Amino acid sequence: MTADARPAAPPLTERQEARRRRI
Repeated sequence: MTADARPAAPPLTERQEARRRRI
């Protein structure tokens, strides 16, 4: 798993919101 496999890390706000919506 390298940074190339994953696109630029999205903004923390979108990552935290996605985790909160999963709850």
